[in-house]
Amino acid sequence: MEGGWNFFPAVVETNGKLKDKVRVRGSVEVHPEGSYYLQWREGKSRFRLPVSEKGDVLELARRKRLALEAQKAGVPLAEAVEEEPAGPTVHEAVTTYLENIKPLTLGALRSSRRDFRHWVSNGYKWV
Repeated sequence: MEGGWNFFPAVVETNGKLKDKVRVRGSVEVHPEGSYYLQWREGKSRFRLPVSEKGDVLELARRKRLALEAQKAGVPLAEAVEEEPAGPTVHEAVTTYLENIKPLTLGALRSSRRDFRHWVSNGYKWV
């Protein structure tokens, strides 16, 4: 698309899954390079929330729709509680491990870490 980012509605398949299809000016197109966002309005304000995992989009959209309907009906919503991680992140654990190994194996392990990071990069924040 020319001129920057465009947001188009996702097309949900008849089996209830997403296959990177969007509706663009009335026709369905496949765009695997796109990202998913939840979009909603509260009053005159529009909000967009990025969703990193394609598999979570429909469930998060369902939950958001239910929360907005409850809010509209006057039902009080419970506040989300942020949980502290039980231990180190994957990145911290891998970094600590690499700091404590023999230098001869470090090159091979860096290559393995790159492969590992590639396969688990969706949903994890690497710092």
